Parts: sequence; C-alpha cells; structure tokens
Amino acid sequence: EELLRRQGCRKVFAVVTSANELSLAFHRAIGYRDAACFRQVGYKFGRWYDVTWLEKSLCPLGEPSEFPISWKEVL
Repeated sequence: EELLRRQGCRKVFAVVTSANELSLAFHRAIGYRDAACFRQVGYKFGRWYDVTWLEKSLCPLGEPSEFPISWKEVL
C-alpha cells in the first residue's frame, strides 16, 4: 500500500469470495470497506459464492497530480 501511495494511487482494491470470511474480516479491520457485491458469480470447491470487492483510500481525493509514477522511481 505504501508503494502505491507513493506512486500517487488513490485507492486499492481487494476481491474476496464470501466463503473466505477471515479474509473479509482482515481487510475490513485494516481499513477496507465494501464497494460492491456480485451475487453467485464465483465458483470454487463445487459451489457458487458471492464475490465482494472492497476498497481502501490511500490519499485524499482532489486534483490528480502527475500519474502514474513508476514503481521504479519510488523504490
């Protein structure tokens, strides 16, 4: 996340199936919030699952600066 922030990215996303409750809880605990839920679109282990997209803001919104900055420039 820090590398993305330094590059100028505004948001980061996680995509998690409803079967993975621990991952959903982890992402919510570190500041991600639910952005979208797609019902019964993920198939694994012989079952259909909802897929949740979560998002986290990395920097304040406003006018964009020059973007993107290569990860090579911020290392």
